[in-house]
Amino acid sequence: MGIAKQRKKVVFIGTGAMGYGMASQIMSKGYDLACIANKNRAPIDALLRHGATEAKTFAELIDGRSVIILCLPNSDVVKTVISQLSPYLQPDMSVIDMGTSKPSASKEIDGKLRKIMVNFLEAPVTGGVAQARSGDLGALVGGSESLLKEMMPILKTMCRTIQYFGPVGSGNTAKLLNNYIVLGMVSLIIEAFNGAKKADIEWEKLYSVVKCGSADSMALDRIIGNAVQGDFDGYV
Repeated sequence: MGIAKQRKKVVFIGTGAMGYGMASQIMSKGYDLACIANKNRAPIDALLRHGATEAKTFAELIDGRSVIILCLPNSDVVKTVISQLSPYLQPDMSVIDMGTSKPSASKEIDGKLRKIMVNFLEAPVTGGVAQARSGDLGALVGGSESLLKEMMPILKTMCRTIQYFGPVGSGNTAKLLNNYIVLGMVSLIIEAFNGAKKADIEWEKLYSVVKCGSADSMALDRIIGNAVQGDFDGYV
């Protein structure tokens, strides 16, 4: 599965808000990156200005490249893209899915790729757009430990913390548990500060003292910290 001869050539599919930052980090560490446009050209154009290569077709995109990174919205999109890529994939290529997918879908994809001798690693990430752009994401990895070791240099360009959880499916199971915690925190924060509004308690004052105690969190900062600055876009 060695990628030593082609270690600097990476494909990145899914250059949205998260993907753009991740792709930028890969390039900043010296990797040659190829991408393909979808609906929004702005991230692609920005990457091209920094030296990325744009492909018009999937065949052109993966030609001469052995590592394909996906950062896509959900399992269905991942399966569709894998299906479109499959005719052009070659044995010993490696696919890393860094979006959040259903564990069952990851297992299904892994099974299909194994049949054509293509390696698969799931590495859903924790963190937001800011962490993607600074290379401070966390990755929850499922798959082959030997493949993880091989892909570690690329993952380290994007992630500050990388943890291995077991075979394919376990990484996304761990990510869904993480999301369960986060959604609970987000709900409680919103309810608490809605209560503060009804009680005529100033958010900025309450936020400043909540941050001093056990309720301090990144979720609190991203929701209320932004809100007291006039940014009500929510958990982004």
